[in-house]
Amino acid sequence: MANRVCTPNDALYRHQWDIETSPTLDLSLAEPGRPRAHLEYVKAWDYHLGQIPLDPDSWYASTNTISIASAPIDHKNSDSTDALSHLALDLHADGASPLESTGNRQ
Repeated sequence: MANRVCTPNDALYRHQWDIETSPTLDLSLAEPGRPRAHLEYVKAWDYHLGQIPLDPDSWYASTNTISIASAPIDHKNSDSTDALSHLALDLHADGASPLESTGNRQ
């Protein structure tokens, strides 16, 4: 059994996100009708990042830590999206460039 890793003792990680426990937390991955891809995703996650505990308190602590750790990445992605928008290089929902859809070639 792997050693449990604790949340870093740092002000950043003391933040508590308002995260509701997943309603499917105790649902079997072998549940009829559930896509096999869910099981494969969980296996890959467990192997690369460690198993997320299934008891609600531990699940919350793990999910909260992951949310905090991924926030700077989300912020950087937002910066990139803002920069693309500023350059008019963002894509429409249909995947077309705004320049292609209007016929304007600036």
